[in-house]
Amino acid sequence: MFVNFALLLTLLSTASAVEFQIINNSPATPVFVQLLGTQYPDPFVLQGGQQTTLTYDEPWSGRIWGRVDCYSVEECGAAGPIPASLAEITVGDGMAFYDLSLVDGFNINLSMEPVDGHGDGGPYSCQKSECAYPILDDCPEELKLYNAEHELVSCQAACNVFQTDLYCCRGEHSTPDTCKSSDWPVNYSSFFKERCPDAYCYAYDDQQSTFTCDSNRYVVTFL
Repeated sequence: MFVNFALLLTLLSTASAVEFQIINNSPATPVFVQLLGTQYPDPFVLQGGQQTTLTYDEPWSGRIWGRVDCYSVEECGAAGPIPASLAEITVGDGMAFYDLSLVDGFNINLSMEPVDGHGDGGPYSCQKSECAYPILDDCPEELKLYNAEHELVSCQAACNVFQTDLYCCRGEHSTPDTCKSSDWPVNYSSFFKERCPDAYCYAYDDQQSTFTCDSNRYVVTFL
Protein backbone atom coordinates (compact mmCIF):
# COMPACT_ATOMS: atom_id res chain seq x y z
CA MET A 1 0.00 0.00 0.00
CA PHE A 2 2.85 2.38 0.85
CA VAL A 3 4.56 1.72 -2.49
CA ASN A 4 1.40 2.52 -4.45
CA PHE A 5 0.83 5.74 -2.49
CA ALA A 6 4.42 6.84 -3.08
CA LEU A 7 4.06 6.15 -6.79
CA LEU A 8 0.87 8.22 -6.89
CA LEU A 9 2.64 11.14 -5.26
CA THR A 10 5.44 10.88 -7.82
CA LEU A 11 3.01 10.90 -10.72
CA LEU A 12 1.12 13.90 -9.36
CA SER A 13 4.37 15.77 -8.83
CA THR A 14 5.51 15.03 -12.39
CA ALA A 15 2.18 16.10 -13.85
CA SER A 16 2.40 19.54 -12.22
CA ALA A 17 5.89 20.43 -13.46
CA VAL A 18 7.21 21.74 -16.77
CA GLU A 19 10.69 20.93 -18.06
CA PHE A 20 12.85 23.07 -20.33
CA GLN A 21 15.85 21.52 -22.07
CA ILE A 22 18.07 24.36 -23.30
CA ILE A 23 20.69 23.52 -25.91
CA ASN A 24 23.51 25.51 -27.49
CA ASN A 25 23.77 23.86 -30.91
CA SER A 26 26.64 26.08 -32.06
CA PRO A 27 29.92 24.15 -31.74
CA ALA A 28 32.13 27.21 -31.38
CA THR A 29 30.11 30.06 -29.84
CA PRO A 30 29.18 30.29 -26.14
CA VAL A 31 25.68 31.60 -25.38
CA PHE A 32 24.79 33.66 -22.31
CA VAL A 33 21.31 32.42 -21.40
CA GLN A 34 18.74 34.42 -19.46
CA LEU A 35 15.21 33.59 -18.33
CA LEU A 36 12.51 35.81 -16.89
CA GLY A 37 9.32 34.25 -15.56
CA THR A 38 7.26 33.12 -12.61
CA GLN A 39 10.31 31.10 -11.51
CA TYR A 40 13.75 31.42 -13.10
CA PRO A 41 17.44 30.77 -12.46
CA ASP A 42 20.38 33.12 -12.44
CA PRO A 43 21.80 33.69 -15.94
CA PHE A 44 24.30 31.10 -17.12
CA VAL A 45 26.65 30.33 -20.00
CA LEU A 46 26.28 27.32 -22.28
CA GLN A 47 29.46 26.50 -24.15
CA GLY A 48 29.24 25.19 -27.70
CA GLY A 49 27.43 21.85 -27.73
CA GLN A 50 26.37 22.09 -24.08
CA GLN A 51 22.84 21.73 -22.73
CA THR A 52 20.99 21.94 -19.44
CA THR A 53 17.54 21.03 -18.15
CA LEU A 54 15.42 23.24 -15.89
CA THR A 55 12.23 22.10 -14.12
CA TYR A 56 9.61 24.41 -12.65
CA ASP A 57 6.20 24.10 -11.07
CA GLU A 58 3.18 24.84 -13.23
CA PRO A 59 1.69 27.23 -14.02
CA TRP A 60 4.78 28.85 -15.54
CA SER A 61 4.93 31.86 -17.79
CA GLY A 62 8.00 33.61 -19.11
CA ARG A 63 10.64 34.04 -21.76
CA ILE A 64 14.05 32.60 -22.62
CA TRP A 65 16.74 34.29 -24.67
CA GLY A 66 20.46 34.15 -25.40
CA ARG A 67 23.27 36.60 -26.06
CA VAL A 68 26.57 36.05 -27.86
CA ASP A 69 27.91 39.59 -27.48
CA CYS A 70 28.05 39.68 -23.65
CA TYR A 71 28.53 37.08 -20.93
CA SER A 72 27.57 38.60 -17.58
CA VAL A 73 24.71 40.49 -15.97
CA GLU A 74 27.01 43.50 -15.71
CA GLU A 75 27.46 43.49 -19.50
CA CYS A 76 24.02 42.28 -20.58
CA GLY A 77 21.74 43.71 -17.87
CA ALA A 78 19.60 41.80 -15.39
CA ALA A 79 16.56 41.62 -17.69
CA GLY A 80 18.51 41.59 -20.94
CA PRO A 81 18.50 44.77 -23.02
CA ILE A 82 16.57 44.62 -26.27
CA PRO A 83 16.78 43.64 -29.03
CA ALA A 84 16.91 39.90 -28.49
CA SER A 85 15.22 36.90 -30.14
CA LEU A 86 12.83 35.43 -27.56
CA ALA A 87 11.24 32.07 -26.86
CA GLU A 88 8.02 32.74 -24.91
CA ILE A 89 5.65 30.30 -23.22
CA THR A 90 2.70 30.15 -20.84
CA VAL A 91 1.90 26.66 -19.54
CA GLY A 92 -0.57 25.32 -16.99
CA ASP A 93 -1.86 21.78 -16.41
CA GLY A 94 0.25 20.74 -19.39
CA MET A 95 -1.51 23.01 -21.91
CA ALA A 96 0.81 25.65 -23.30
CA PHE A 97 0.79 28.64 -25.61
CA TYR A 98 4.27 29.27 -26.98
CA ASP A 99 5.97 31.37 -29.65
CA LEU A 100 9.19 32.88 -30.88
CA SER A 101 9.20 36.66 -30.79
CA LEU A 102 11.17 39.14 -32.88
CA VAL A 103 8.92 42.00 -31.72
CA ASP A 104 11.94 43.55 -29.99
CA GLY A 105 14.32 42.59 -32.80
CA PHE A 106 16.67 39.72 -33.67
CA ASN A 107 20.09 38.73 -32.36
CA ILE A 108 20.42 34.92 -32.51
CA ASN A 109 18.73 32.01 -34.29
CA LEU A 110 16.68 29.70 -32.11
CA SER A 111 13.86 27.18 -32.00
CA MET A 112 11.30 25.90 -29.50
CA GLU A 113 9.66 22.47 -29.68
CA PRO A 114 7.40 20.42 -27.41
CA VAL A 115 8.29 16.79 -26.68
CA ASP A 116 5.65 14.02 -26.56
CA GLY A 117 2.87 16.58 -26.87
CA HIS A 118 -0.79 16.13 -27.71
CA GLY A 119 -2.69 18.49 -30.01
CA ASP A 120 -5.31 18.70 -32.73
CA GLY A 121 -2.95 18.08 -35.64
CA GLY A 122 -3.20 21.65 -36.96
CA PRO A 123 -0.25 23.65 -38.33
CA TYR A 124 0.20 25.47 -35.00
CA SER A 125 -0.41 22.45 -32.77
CA CYS A 126 2.61 20.83 -31.08
CA GLN A 127 4.94 21.88 -33.90
CA LYS A 128 8.48 23.23 -33.74
CA SER A 129 8.67 27.01 -33.98
CA GLU A 130 11.98 27.94 -35.59
CA CYS A 131 13.89 30.98 -36.77
CA ALA A 132 16.93 29.67 -38.65
CA TYR A 133 17.52 32.37 -41.28
CA PRO A 134 20.69 34.50 -40.76
CA ILE A 135 18.78 37.77 -40.44
CA LEU A 136 21.86 39.81 -39.53
CA ASP A 137 23.18 39.21 -43.06
CA ASP A 138 20.19 41.10 -44.56
CA CYS A 139 19.37 43.60 -41.83
CA PRO A 140 18.43 47.06 -43.18
CA GLU A 141 21.14 49.57 -42.37
CA GLU A 142 18.81 51.74 -40.30
CA LEU A 143 17.97 48.80 -38.00
CA LYS A 144 21.53 47.57 -37.40
CA LEU A 145 22.91 47.74 -33.86
CA TYR A 146 26.68 47.61 -33.31
CA ASN A 147 28.65 47.09 -30.12
CA ALA A 148 31.57 49.20 -28.91
CA GLU A 149 33.92 47.27 -31.21
CA HIS A 150 31.62 48.09 -34.16
CA GLU A 151 30.54 44.46 -34.50
CA LEU A 152 26.99 43.92 -35.71
CA VAL A 153 25.18 42.25 -32.80
CA SER A 154 21.48 42.66 -33.57
CA CYS A 155 18.80 43.77 -36.00
CA GLN A 156 16.46 46.08 -34.15
CA ALA A 157 12.69 46.40 -34.37
CA ALA A 158 11.39 49.59 -35.96
CA CYS A 159 9.77 50.63 -32.67
CA ASN A 160 13.15 50.59 -30.91
CA VAL A 161 14.75 52.76 -33.60
CA PHE A 162 12.03 55.26 -34.51
CA GLN A 163 9.91 55.31 -31.31
CA THR A 164 6.69 56.32 -33.10
CA ASP A 165 3.20 55.28 -31.99
CA LEU A 166 2.58 53.67 -35.37
CA TYR A 167 5.64 51.41 -35.31
CA CYS A 168 5.17 50.71 -31.58
CA CYS A 169 1.40 49.99 -31.79
CA ARG A 170 0.58 52.43 -29.01
CA GLY A 171 -1.56 55.54 -28.53
CA GLU A 172 -4.16 55.78 -31.27
CA HIS A 173 -2.51 52.76 -32.93
CA SER A 174 -2.91 50.44 -29.94
CA THR A 175 -5.50 48.03 -31.36
CA PRO A 176 -5.32 45.33 -34.07
CA ASP A 177 -7.49 47.50 -36.33
CA THR A 178 -5.32 50.60 -35.99
CA CYS A 179 -1.90 48.95 -35.97
CA LYS A 180 -1.34 46.94 -39.13
CA SER A 181 2.20 46.57 -40.36
CA SER A 182 0.93 46.86 -43.93
CA ASP A 183 0.08 50.52 -43.13
CA TRP A 184 3.58 51.38 -41.88
CA PRO A 185 5.73 53.76 -43.97
CA VAL A 186 8.12 50.79 -44.34
CA ASN A 187 6.79 47.34 -43.49
CA TYR A 188 9.73 46.23 -41.38
CA SER A 189 7.61 43.47 -39.85
CA SER A 190 7.41 41.78 -43.24
CA PHE A 191 11.23 41.83 -43.45
CA PHE A 192 11.39 39.62 -40.34
CA LYS A 193 8.30 37.57 -41.23
CA GLU A 194 9.56 36.61 -44.69
CA ARG A 195 12.77 35.26 -43.19
CA CYS A 196 11.31 33.66 -40.06
CA PRO A 197 7.62 32.98 -40.81
CA ASP A 198 7.11 31.11 -37.51
CA ALA A 199 8.07 34.14 -35.42
CA TYR A 200 5.86 36.80 -33.91
CA CYS A 201 7.13 39.96 -35.65
CA TYR A 202 5.02 42.83 -34.34
CA ALA A 203 2.47 43.43 -31.60
CA TYR A 204 -0.57 42.00 -33.42
CA ASP A 205 1.07 39.16 -35.32
CA ASP A 206 -0.21 36.43 -32.99
CA GLN A 207 -2.70 34.79 -35.39
CA GLN A 208 0.17 33.36 -37.43
CA SER A 209 2.70 32.84 -34.67
CA THR A 210 1.15 31.40 -31.51
CA PHE A 211 1.49 27.63 -31.12
CA THR A 212 -0.37 25.41 -28.65
CA CYS A 213 0.36 21.99 -27.17
CA ASP A 214 -0.46 19.75 -24.24
CA SER A 215 3.04 18.84 -23.07
CA ASN A 216 5.21 19.09 -19.97
CA ARG A 217 8.55 19.24 -21.78
CA TYR A 218 9.98 21.79 -24.23
CA VAL A 219 13.33 22.03 -26.00
CA VAL A 220 14.79 25.48 -26.69
CA THR A 221 17.76 25.36 -29.05
CA PHE A 222 20.16 28.16 -29.97
CA LEU A 223 21.11 27.35 -33.55
